[in-house]
Amino acid sequence: VLVVGLDEGGEVAGEVELRLAVGKPELPVEPVRFNPLWYVVASVVVLGGIWAYFVLSPAAEKIVAEVAPPAAQEAKAPEGGAQPAAGVDPALLAKGKAIYEANCAGCHQPNGQGVPGAFPPLAGNPHLADANQILNVLKNGLQGPLTVNGQTYNGQMPAFPQLSQEEVVAVATYVRNSWGNSYGPVSEAEVEMAR
Repeated sequence: VLVVGLDEGGEVAGEVELRLAVGKPELPVEPVRFNPLWYVVASVVVLGGIWAYFVLSPAAEKIVAEVAPPAAQEAKAPEGGAQPAAGVDPALLAKGKAIYEANCAGCHQPNGQGVPGAFPPLAGNPHLADANQILNVLKNGLQGPLTVNGQTYNGQMPAFPQLSQEEVVAVATYVRNSWGNSYGPVSEAEVEMAR
């Protein structure tokens, strides 16, 4: 038996807990490994506890109460142009919606709500009442501050010269008559005058 730490001829008295490995002393002794089954059991217990907390505790009702009203309001919000204004061609609105989704929804959002502080909402935007204003923005873009419903936005909107006159009519009509807006169609004559 080799005892590390004793001088030659030294003696040890008392009880000593001893782990012996038979073989060559330079080979490492492999420690006892944790059974992998316990990882699975521990994971199930922890995840089950989290699930039980959120499902069975009174806090779950509070969380649902806080989340449910906004979700219900989103569900009730009209989805882009669902109610066409009187005198607006539904085919024109459909074309305008496709153009909006491809070019505008990235900033102004699919629901027309914009991004607070960055991109103004188009839903409920009083600036859309003036067809010339939206046509001018589509033609020239917009830079600098813009106030919509008491909130100031200081961003940049690019011009869209690549849109044909028919596409400008469609997207302007769609935006002016979606998400609760009801400003009527834009005519090709108005687009021609704005260009």
